[in-house]
Amino acid sequence: MASRSILQRFDIASEVETKAFLTRGTVTDDALMRELWNTTGLPGLLDARKPGSAGSRLQKGEKEFIYDPLTGKYRRVLTGKSVSEREIRNAVFKASNEAKNRMRQETKQMMTGTILFVVWYYRIRSILKALLRAVWTVNLGGILFEDEATRNAFYLWSLLLFDRVDELKGAIDEGRIPFDGRILTSVGNIARSANIAFQNSKVEKGKKLGHDEAMRVLGENENHCHDSTDRPGCVELADLGWVRIDKLVPLGMATCWDNCMCQVKTRKRPND
Repeated sequence: MASRSILQRFDIASEVETKAFLTRGTVTDDALMRELWNTTGLPGLLDARKPGSAGSRLQKGEKEFIYDPLTGKYRRVLTGKSVSEREIRNAVFKASNEAKNRMRQETKQMMTGTILFVVWYYRIRSILKALLRAVWTVNLGGILFEDEATRNAFYLWSLLLFDRVDELKGAIDEGRIPFDGRILTSVGNIARSANIAFQNSKVEKGKKLGHDEAMRVLGENENHCHDSTDRPGCVELADLGWVRIDKLVPLGMATCWDNCMCQVKTRKRPND
């Protein structure tokens, strides 16, 4: 493995450049997004259509789905069977894992000098954008439901993870992180955070469905975190039950940070 001496100095993308990058899609962006998502077992879900509308042209291996914006549910056209929340959650994990593997491979190439540091930076951003767009799109009902307001919301929702890429670039550049496997771990953790981002995006979906309450549901593990000196714990947050949808503490902000396996549920507050 090469040493840090192979690195070249360059400036990170500006705020203006990042906003343009995240609110505009290119043919290349769309292809990478589909490539990542189509490894999940639910190929074609990104192009789900509204009930009663004509389907779009599918790529090889993709299936046709219908998304009902009134219920927030997907249905397979061929069998009429609904797509469960568990299926979508598992698909998000698979897409995150595929992105993680690709980002780690790019990082290995950067660390051996096979690709330039600046090339690594922009490739990591492209993979991360493709992953987050897929997660965002699936949670909100497919590409056909995108509009300018949604793209701006996507920018604000995904910005934190792009800030983390910038922070990692700076840490590598300045020697604040050892030039070893810890860089691979860090970039992998960024990709894993898409699972948390998926759950957090349910708040936006809930608002579109007219929901005004949300709650945290403990994940499928026994080792849940508790309140710490500077962060709330998942156990205590889940105990709050239903709260105003804009008051829900986002996943990733609890004591367990990126290791959170909780889920988010939303609803319209029942009439008293």
